[in-house]
Amino acid sequence: MSDRLPWAVVPLKSAQHANSRLSSVLTSTERQCLFEAMLLDVLSALGDTTQLGGILAVTDCPVARRHFRRVGVKLLNDPDEAGLNAAVAQAAYVLEQQGVESFLTVPGDTPAVTAVEIDRVASSINESRGLVLVPARDGRGTNCLAMSLPLKVPPLFGPDSVDAHITAARRQNIKAQLLSLPGFGFDVDTPDDLLRVNEFSQASKTNMYLDGIRLDQRRIGLETGIRSEFVVMQ
Repeated sequence: MSDRLPWAVVPLKSAQHANSRLSSVLTSTERQCLFEAMLLDVLSALGDTTQLGGILAVTDCPVARRHFRRVGVKLLNDPDEAGLNAAVAQAAYVLEQQGVESFLTVPGDTPAVTAVEIDRVASSINESRGLVLVPARDGRGTNCLAMSLPLKVPPLFGPDSVDAHITAARRQNIKAQLLSLPGFGFDVDTPDDLLRVNEFSQASKTNMYLDGIRLDQRRIGLETGIRSEFVVMQ
């Protein structure tokens, strides 16, 4: 592990509360299985990176913690689930105390992210020592936030967070760099997103799960109310 290289921060809510906006097309059990499949894809990408000093996950989710422990990810408790901004700020403080110089966030619902994309963000923040953003597909939300430590700009995830981060950075005379990365920019948040996952071959576990529950047929009304018994493969 290196303190010079950026660390990845993976904040995750519990599997039971994840993907709530998909409740119109997926049952609670299916959403939890999807949560696990996407996490496995994200972990696969993180495991292939070469420009990270380490990985710190912020979660109290037993399912996620089991997978993180299996691959040696450092864990930070999130007992209150106070929200994404609080989780990232907490992780940044812990990393700063350990001498880490910068970090980048990797959401658990970005199954199409690649190791190349993560390494590009890591290299960019390592060189700029400022602030790097990867916008979501709509250009308004922030899917990845990379910053130097100590924090000079607070995490401001939420509606129009790209503009919020840029504005906050300008107040501190910090230049914000924007990177357009298709895998990193694709987060699974709506039913329409589910139908686009197959555009990304790297999301292998997620695609396998969605194929298993035959979501495409359910979408056009051929199947309704199916409960999947698909088990995510380790």
